[in-house]
Amino acid sequence: MELLEKLKTLNNHLIAKNYKKVIDGCNKILKKNPNMPYALNLCGLALQGNDNTLASINYFNKAIEFEPDNVAAINNLANSYKALSKFDIAEKLYLKILKINPQYIKAFNNYGNLKQQIGDFNGCIELYLKALEIKPNVNILLSLASAYQEIGNFEKCKEIANKVLTIEPKNTSAHKLISSIINYKNENDLEIENIDDNYTNGIYH
Repeated sequence: MELLEKLKTLNNHLIAKNYKKVIDGCNKILKKNPNMPYALNLCGLALQGNDNTLASINYFNKAIEFEPDNVAAINNLANSYKALSKFDIAEKLYLKILKINPQYIKAFNNYGNLKQQIGDFNGCIELYLKALEIKPNVNILLSLASAYQEIGNFEKCKEIANKVLTIEPKNTSAHKLISSIINYKNENDLEIENIDDNYTNGIYH
């Protein structure tokens, strides 16, 4: 029970971005319990947050060694490789996750982010849409809107940003997306259907 409480406390420190406390605390636990995937994964996340991505890979790999189907650890490992621009390795890991758990929404989202990062916008849009079929999510909606914006589909971008604003009327990112479309329209003297500088009830038309 004492160990569980320590892990809960360390998880709270991770949320609060007290990364050094998490790293030190996890390493103390791992000296006595070296085969604990949860502590290994937690420490890896803290190392990611502390800009020590390369070191995080060792911890995630150890967690996976003890639990080969630990999709959370595999996802975190993929994210580390993605951060290091090792996109081929990251992609294989995301695909591995989706074979283990086809409903793991984080893998769809992170894999979509990878596709967007390398300029495969059709691929990222497909992944975001699959993620949204599993569960509606504001962050994924915003990523999808951003992808449509990058390929110049301003109507779809506007539509999705409006959808976000129906859920969160004060969402800053959605308002910024709409503003950027309006600015682009004005700068390039474009007519974009139903785009206007005015909006009603927080929803742009």
